[in-house]
Amino acid sequence: MTLNEKVADWIDGQGYPLELKVAEAVRASNGWWDHGRVYTDLESGKVREIDVMAVFRTTDERRGATLQLIIECKHTRDKPWVIFTTDDHVLSAQGYVSALPHTERVRARLRQASEMSETQRVSALAAPEREGFRLVKAMTPAQDTAYQATGTLVGAGRSLAAHMSAASDAEIVFVPVLVIDGPLFEAFLAPGAERLTVQPASTATLVQPMGNGDRMPIKVVTFEALTDYLAEVATSAKVLGGLLGSVLARARSKPSAVTVRSRRTAPPDVGTHRQHIAQRPRDYRTPSPAPVPRRELFAVLDVAAPTPCPRS
Repeated sequence: MTLNEKVADWIDGQGYPLELKVAEAVRASNGWWDHGRVYTDLESGKVREIDVMAVFRTTDERRGATLQLIIECKHTRDKPWVIFTTDDHVLSAQGYVSALPHTERVRARLRQASEMSETQRVSALAAPEREGFRLVKAMTPAQDTAYQATGTLVGAGRSLAAHMSAASDAEIVFVPVLVIDGPLFEAFLAPGAERLTVQPASTATLVQPMGNGDRMPIKVVTFEALTDYLAEVATSAKVLGGLLGSVLARARSKPSAVTVRSRRTAPPDVGTHRQHIAQRPRDYRTPSPAPVPRRELFAVLDVAAPTPCPRS
């Protein structure tokens, strides 16, 4: 075996081919991709790397909102992944939308849009039939691979939302996505059953707890189902853009509050006031009272008038 073949075999055993294939799938879905983007983790302060970022515009405008996927790739062909699910949802249909990481600029409109049933039915954002509460890599003694992967996505989502909110006025909704190139199985306990039901799955949604008590939905997708999922995201981005636009249009159409002005008007300009008085007819002027003689005034007051001082 030549050195070239050895290097090729080594690359095939790593995660690099999966990352490049994911990026190519994003490009084929009319999305823009970024490979190896870095961010500063809010918790540790360390600089970390994201495998692939996928950007889908919600409108045709360049400065419109975007739906961005934070993609973590895991190469595990030899080991299956298992997600444990339940039909008892922790997040509501509204929560599946509003709990996604997002920038401050779009927060108010996203919360209003999440209350609309149309938004809750957007396929890429909708609540799943069964909600995942734990994800593991099966048939291996090391059970921290899945936890590290989902923890990375949570940290990246929070950090990117905070950084982009502080650095720009961009309107971004982030969707954390875990892409695996191995088989995925869903396990749940059916009513009245004693043993878990295990069945193959191509996509699933995990609700990951965060340290502050909140929860973040994470999409788990097999590579075989990635193309269909990205097409779904591209369509959902346009629908979300229309719903966010309707929220903005509705806010602009509301009548503004009427400003109540005081009846007291500002004093007129002195020059204008004098000119106005001068132009009024003479009969309208209030005559000044005639001066009262000095001695008569003192007589009314019943006091003696002072004697004027003699002039020298």
